[in-house]
Amino acid sequence: MPAYFGTGSSVFSKDESTMDSDPPGIPPVITLSVADATKVSGLSRSELYRQLSCGAVRAVKLRSRTLIVMDSLRAFLANLPTATFRS
Repeated sequence: MPAYFGTGSSVFSKDESTMDSDPPGIPPVITLSVADATKVSGLSRSELYRQLSCGAVRAVKLRSRTLIVMDSLRAFLANLPTATFRS
């Protein structure tokens, strides 16, 4: 069974690398590990930590573990400028 993480109406399937609708019976994820946040967002670990240090992305600590708040990661990505390409 693939592992799912995400919130709202879509989740990311680690096995299929696609966006799917919420699997039944699996609650939405509120936080992600740093490793999972880099996989989901496409940001490097260094860039994620840069965004954490300037406050653009929010994290919480549970003992020694850093957990990325999914809503703040989604908001950060949604506020990035649209890419433009030359034709």
